[in-house]
Amino acid sequence: MRAETDTALILRVGSQLQCQVAEESGLQGHIEMRGRFRLRDSQIEHIGWALMAEVQRDYPSGRLYIVSMATALAVEMVPNHSSVAGIGSPPESGMPRHRLRQVQSYMEENLRDNLSLQAIAGAVGMSASHLKVTFRKATGVPAHQYVIRQRVERALTCCEKANCQSARSPWTSALLIRATWLCT
Repeated sequence: MRAETDTALILRVGSQLQCQVAEESGLQGHIEMRGRFRLRDSQIEHIGWALMAEVQRDYPSGRLYIVSMATALAVEMVPNHSSVAGIGSPPESGMPRHRLRQVQSYMEENLRDNLSLQAIAGAVGMSASHLKVTFRKATGVPAHQYVIRQRVERALTCCEKANCQSARSPWTSALLIRATWLCT
């Protein structure tokens, strides 16, 4: 007889982030997360395992990724698995173009820094959870992926300027992210 094991990933969303997401989603009232141990939510599972992988690799994507994923977790959990589930509706529109340009400019000017969603949001006068949702809706990619892509592009440009022969080979892209901080 083969012994079977279950795997559990326990996730916790801080109360401050829960309240912030609820407020920005137009949800009112006391928020209490519901324990749903037998219910599977594939979106939450994907977020949880992505966070676990990031932790196990010693946070290679930086603080922005972790904060973005925590916000994504809260955005999924609050309206679907809390005491206010089913109340209100998600934001209807993406980010205005002028605001999107501000966000992208800030990100590009600060690629050398360990960016956080809160820092980016604060620089353009938005909340982190609202920025997360509207940026993705406007660009089609999460903020952390946009930053990673910009770092790779900057590194490739720097490498091409230095006449690197293999600047466009696929295996060099990950290594070139580090080069971003060497070029200004």
